[in-house]
Amino acid sequence: MKKIIFSLVVIGIISLSANDTVVYDCARPLKPSSLQDSRDVQRYNSAVDNYKTCVDTFLVKRKEAISAERENISKAIEDWNGFVAEANKKTESQKFTGSTGVPLGGSHTVGKSDSSKITTGFKF
Repeated sequence: MKKIIFSLVVIGIISLSANDTVVYDCARPLKPSSLQDSRDVQRYNSAVDNYKTCVDTFLVKRKEAISAERENISKAIEDWNGFVAEANKKTESQKFTGSTGVPLGGSHTVGKSDSSKITTGFKF
């Protein structure tokens, strides 16, 4: 559950910042009332081509930005999951040691075991 919440937060933050970087501002060409003159047809066709180029360029840039966002999201999630896994490993290893870091049932003295120096790890 924590992974999902963290992922959604990261996606939201990155999406907000990415939306400011690529703005769609392509203007549709206006079709003249009549296309009787060949120059009007050429101008209109040129405007349509420019519009298509603008839309295509926007889409390419957005796809690149989305790809970069996904990569950054994956890195953030991987980093977080690694951090959590590392923290859980440390927590697991500490569960089996006493308060002095000695494994339960063991002794921190060398040689003869002294029961007064064995810790249980329990705190009352």
